[in-house]
Amino acid sequence: MKIALFLLLLTLTAAARTPAEIVQDVFEYDFQHGMTQTLQDRAHCFTPGFLQLFRKALALPTGGPAFVDMDYFRNGQDSGQVLKTTDTEVHGKEAIVSLKIWQGAYRGAPAGPQPKAPTTRVFLTDLGQGYQIWDIRHSKLSARQDFQTLLKGKWPK
Repeated sequence: MKIALFLLLLTLTAAARTPAEIVQDVFEYDFQHGMTQTLQDRAHCFTPGFLQLFRKALALPTGGPAFVDMDYFRNGQDSGQVLKTTDTEVHGKEAIVSLKIWQGAYRGAPAGPQPKAPTTRVFLTDLGQGYQIWDIRHSKLSARQDFQTLLKGKWPK
C-alpha cells in the first residue's frame, strides 16, 4: 500500500507543470486558435474568477459602448507573433512569468526584432489545483482591470 501511494504521489508531482510551461502552452494555443477557443480548451489554466471575467468581457457585443477589440494574449489585433518565456519568479503559491512577444514574419513582411526586455508579465497562483493564470499585463495594461472597466461600459485608459 505504501509503495502504491508513493508511486501515485510521484506521478502527480511529475505531472504538475511549471508556471512557464503553462504560460507557454496557453499563449502558443492562442496564437494558433484565438482567445475564445483558448478560454474553452485551456479553461483549467485560469483561475475561476479570471476565466469568468474574461468570458464576460468577450461576450460584450462588438460595436457597443465598450467591447474587447484586441487579443489580450497578443496585446494587439494582428497575428504572426513570436513568443519566448524569459524569467519566472515563484514566491510560495504565487508566480510571475515574463515573456517577450514580438511580430514575426507576417503578410509578406519580415519578422520584427526580438525585444531586449520582456514585454509581458503573466501572474499565476496555485489555488490547490496547480498554477493558474489570474492576470496578464503588457507594460501598464492589466487584462483584469481592462475587463472590469469594459464591463462597466467604459473604455480602458
